[in-house]
Order: sequence, then structure tokens, then C-alpha cells
Amino acid sequence: MRFTEESIDELLESWSRLRRSPARESGLVSVQGILAFELEPKGLPKIGDAYRVRIDIRVDRDDEVPEVFELDGRIPRDVDEHVNPDGDFCLGSPLAVRLKLGRLPSLTHFVDQCVVPFLYAASWRSKGGVGWPFNELPHYSLGLLEDYQRLLLVNTPASTRLALAALCVRPRVANKLPCPCGCRIRLGKCSYRWHLASLRLLATRPYFRRIGADFDQRKFRNGSDS
Repeated sequence: MRFTEESIDELLESWSRLRRSPARESGLVSVQGILAFELEPKGLPKIGDAYRVRIDIRVDRDDEVPEVFELDGRIPRDVDEHVNPDGDFCLGSPLAVRLKLGRLPSLTHFVDQCVVPFLYAASWRSKGGVGWPFNELPHYSLGLLEDYQRLLLVNTPASTRLALAALCVRPRVANKLPCPCGCRIRLGKCSYRWHLASLRLLATRPYFRRIGADFDQRKFRNGSDS
């Protein structure tokens, strides 16, 4: 996945109050302006609101998720608001965002499926909503672990690492590994391999290597990990 100039043009056509802003570094395209939305998720109230945002898009790298910033200070830079210390939104684990974007990702789909729900949640909370209107994960490494376990259909840090390791290599190599599901047979002999095959369709091996390397650096107090 690499977002192209054509994908940026499509985004600007879909969201007419966004405009390109001066590039701050090579390989980075920024768009800035107003995202005005009206959303009524199932079981939740309809909310209409508008935020001034900047979206930074990498056009020189594969599988890079855009960074999104709110520019008027309406959303505090606070972990409880799911905003990272440098101000960009925490939109979910890299794998969760990648799955939302599907096989043919576009920037318009990214805004519709990832950014607008985040802004809805911010408005919902500002109107007195308690907690988080959608599924909320713990912060930092624990939240990443829970999300990966949910998406990979495993239940320990060790099995998560094994599943990510299997996604980093060719299927014929992965099939010789112990199955992450815990069945105690090789992956190639277990039906779990088909779940990993479906994930391989969505991203490249280098992408899985990057998120696997990031996961390997984290420590968890769960089972044999600490």
C-alpha cells in the first residue's frame, strides 16, 4: 500500500474544505482544513460537528498510515483522549487500521472509516458522554497486545509473536513453525493457516516485519512475558 498523488486528489475532491498545505519535508504531503461530518452509529446519538485538522501523508514509503492532528486545541493532547504526546490521533493498532482499509485502501476510505469515528468520539465526550462510545482499548503496549490478540485470534504475547513471525515469511516457511493457535502441531497442518492467509492479502511481508519488530521490543506481564 502506498498512497499516491491520485489518492490525495480523490480525498480533496471528496472533502472539499481540505487543501494542500506547504510540504515540511521531502516525501511528505500535508492537507489541511475543515472536516465537517454528521454521523449516527448504531445505538448512539446522531452528532454533527466540524474540526480543523492536518493530515500528513507519506508518499515515499509503503504501508505508512497517515498522521492526523487537530489544530484548534479542542481535543486535549492527553492519552485518555487517545491523542499521542506529539498531537497525532491514536486511531488503533497498525494492524487494525490496515484491516479497516481493506485490499484497495484509499485516503477517502481512511478518513471515513478511521478519522471521522475518532472525531465523533471526541464530540460525544465533549457533550458529556462517559467513557468511549466505541470499543476502547487500554493505552500503550497493553492496548496493542489486546488488539493484536483479537485480530490474530490468539491469547498470549508468545502466541502473538509467533503469529506475527509467521506473517513475516513466505507461507512454505511459516508452515513449518508451531501453530500460534496452541494446537501443538505445525501451522501447515492446522486450519489456522487460512486465517493468516487472509491477513497476507492485505499487506506485504515488510509491513508485517515492521510491526513484528515493534512488538518484539515490548514487554508484557502475561504468561512467560514480563
